Amino acid sequence: MAEKSSLVIVESPAKARTIQSFLGRGYKVSASMGHIKNLPERKLGIDIEHGFEPTYNIIKGKKKILKELKSEAKKSSQVLLAADADREGETICAHLAEEIEPVNKNISRILFHEITSSAIKDSLKHVTSIDINKVDSGKARRVLDRLVGYKISPLLWKKVRKGLSAGRVQTVALKIVVDREKEIKAFVPEEYYLIFGKFANQNKEEFSAQLKEFKGEKITKFSKDEAPNIKMDAEKQSFIVKSIISKDEKRKAPAPLITSSMQQQAHRVFHFSAQRTMRVAQQLYEGVNIGNEITGLITYMRTDSFNLSKSAQEKAREFILKNFGKEYLPATAPKFKAKKGAQEAHEAIRPTNVEFSPDKIKEYLDPYQLRLYTLIYNRFLASQMSPKITEVTTIKLEGGDYVFVTENRKTKFDGYTILVKKDEEENGSEETNILPVLKEQEKVKLLEVALEQKFTQPPPRYTEGTLIKKLEEEGIGRPSTYAPIMNTIKDRDYIRSVKGELYPSELGTVVVELLIENFPTIFYEKFTSEMEQNLDEVEEGKRKWSDMVKDFYTSFEPVLNKASVDMKDIKKEREVITDEKCPECGGNLIVKDGRFGQFLACSNFPRCRYTKRMLKKVGMKCPNQDCGGEIVEMKNKRGRVFYGCSNYPNCRWIASYLPSEKLEDRKQRTEDSQQNVKDSK
Repeated sequence: MAEKSSLVIVESPAKARTIQSFLGRGYKVSASMGHIKNLPERKLGIDIEHGFEPTYNIIKGKKKILKELKSEAKKSSQVLLAADADREGETICAHLAEEIEPVNKNISRILFHEITSSAIKDSLKHVTSIDINKVDSGKARRVLDRLVGYKISPLLWKKVRKGLSAGRVQTVALKIVVDREKEIKAFVPEEYYLIFGKFANQNKEEFSAQLKEFKGEKITKFSKDEAPNIKMDAEKQSFIVKSIISKDEKRKAPAPLITSSMQQQAHRVFHFSAQRTMRVAQQLYEGVNIGNEITGLITYMRTDSFNLSKSAQEKAREFILKNFGKEYLPATAPKFKAKKGAQEAHEAIRPTNVEFSPDKIKEYLDPYQLRLYTLIYNRFLASQMSPKITEVTTIKLEGGDYVFVTENRKTKFDGYTILVKKDEEENGSEETNILPVLKEQEKVKLLEVALEQKFTQPPPRYTEGTLIKKLEEEGIGRPSTYAPIMNTIKDRDYIRSVKGELYPSELGTVVVELLIENFPTIFYEKFTSEMEQNLDEVEEGKRKWSDMVKDFYTSFEPVLNKASVDMKDIKKEREVITDEKCPECGGNLIVKDGRFGQFLACSNFPRCRYTKRMLKKVGMKCPNQDCGGEIVEMKNKRGRVFYGCSNYPNCRWIASYLPSEKLEDRKQRTEDSQQNVKDSK
């Protein structure tokens, strides 16, 4: 009789193929295709009266997969659950265990943070059980989100329009974008001046300096009233070189990437959306065919820890010494301070094999994979390298009440920046203002004083990268939630990205204002951050999940009941009676808001059900030259914006982008849209 094999269950087929190639005979690796259970689609699914216990159902389309997994489990010696090492993964494992236990009780959990042969085989030596605290934390998050979404969203459908949603975290993210837009619109620029002097030394070599001290006080900005007088007075002074100070400035290497910083950098450098970044990172993690062997190229990509394994640091140091030289290798391996609340069980995102340099494996990666892998690889290796050393020479020129300052920065040693020069570009050029030879107490001649007019600037609009950074700083969300948050508020048409900047839509602004007005204690940064801390306490076993949910609901329910009565009816307020007559009954047509935008409906509804769509023109002519129509914005059944011709059906021009958009933006929009359709299935 043949010996029974062990069944290993992971989430995705790609991960299953990779792990199967490592384990070989004696193991059968299958995929659950993500979650097998979820809360019901069309009802709350939370028993509020009995401890907020959720009711999970088998997801539509997963019964066949579960049947196959149970069949495999029945004929296996043991079942090893190997979903990702986070709350979502632990929940998947718990649900699988519930379904498989009747046919095979020998169920264990294995954990790994990289998909390499050594990591997988090592996990088999340290078999453990499902972390119930982590499952409970995931349950609490799911119940909280369901209570907020299912209790508040219907209010928005009734008072604003159908198809809208509110979310415990997504609404706070939207609020941050809306608040920034209000700041920008309320901003009143103030005029000020910078003052520069052009000087010459004894050899008539010219250089410039900026006025930074006046009457013994450090000051760089001058009002429009005082600047002309200062200019006139400064021009009368005689100047000498007061001091010349040179010193070395060390800039330490940045930490290796974590989920948030990876998304921020990928957006800044490559203009990747958070969704695309995580999709590509998942591919690199699950495995790529390198030659004839599939291997995971990076460690787990949902992490907020800067930790690195000792072996990874040692291998990085060997690689740096061999390929860059001892001057690039610090005396001891660098350490990075953990972020507050970070889950220290994970490592930072790093390559699984430092010998797989981007140049060595680029032929096996697609362009997106290569870009992101290069970013991760270079940041990891740079984090283990010596600091950059810049020689900074500061010269002060004094005359009367005025001190002009000039500075020269010269790179003495590039250090870690040999790998991450793009990070340096964010901070400006290092080589500045080449100065002539000067000596202390030397007389210099002031040739002219120039005023440079400036205006204070409003705070910048958020990009996906900077919004994720803000959420991280405020303690809102966790590594696994950043990309879904971005995706949700874009899909709901609450925000729009224009040349990378996030603008709240009129709809997004209305929704936020209504929710903040009616739920003043829930949709705020501090409250949401505290909820994340409470979830962490559940995961750490310091608090019961049901007690946490009960505390929330006790304060939430009366506010919800009050909002049900008091919330402003935007839908009715925005209904405008027009002079246009209904062609079917002669009644006046009314402008209404619908899921797919505004439309005209008969005022005699429901007796007359005539409707007519309203076209939202974008100010561009149809690309079909013989058409003469205009491009209009429309929405499909999923709420996604697309563009068509106003002369439809005579002209059938249609696109998911405007003709003026850059090719890269078009590709990203199309790919993200296609992925959203796949995800929804």
